[in-house]
Amino acid sequence: MYKIYATGQCTITNDGGASISSSGACWSSSPDPTVLNSPSVTSGSVEGLFEFTIGPLEEGNIYYIRAFATNKIGTGYGKTFRFGPEPGYIIYSRPSVPLQLTPKNSSIGVSIDATLDWNYYCGTDWADVRQAYPIIYTIRLDTNLIPITVIETDTIIPYGPNSHIDFNGNRTVNLSSNKLNLKLLTTYYWEIGVKDARGASQTSSIWSFTTR
Repeated sequence: MYKIYATGQCTITNDGGASISSSGACWSSSPDPTVLNSPSVTSGSVEGLFEFTIGPLEEGNIYYIRAFATNKIGTGYGKTFRFGPEPGYIIYSRPSVPLQLTPKNSSIGVSIDATLDWNYYCGTDWADVRQAYPIIYTIRLDTNLIPITVIETDTIIPYGPNSHIDFNGNRTVNLSSNKLNLKLLTTYYWEIGVKDARGASQTSSIWSFTTR
């Protein structure tokens, strides 16, 4: 997975009457970041023009950045700058970690005709945050503590037949019982992996259930 960094330059124009001991930049997704509550990086320079590199940054996020310089008097900050996508820019968010719905984790007495139901947050059509479709999901289920048997790999497309989305942007996916081939009095372990068209992926926790 690629990582995003940003570089910049700044000039110290006033040392406040004391020698500069360190300088650099701090950034945050909230306005007016400080070295106390935000990530920061030092430049290695204590006077004049200096350069800095910040990151890794999340694609599509809005960030606020400002330079700082520190001496024995304290830390001074430059002007805060905002950078990120402009209005109308479509932000592609990676799928959320899949969540198990049924059977509930560690359930016992589960019918061998049960279905596997799970969901993940995929955003809403009226927001600028979108999924990079198609989403490919993989379900692993067997009797190993770490399941390795792939029982289904399929593609999720908007408004496709194998899932539905609620008003809050949660997409629920159902795997029918005729694909499970469950046996009586057996404990199964299962997990979900999802990957979008841009290569971003998430893997769920491992869940278990025992048939009756």
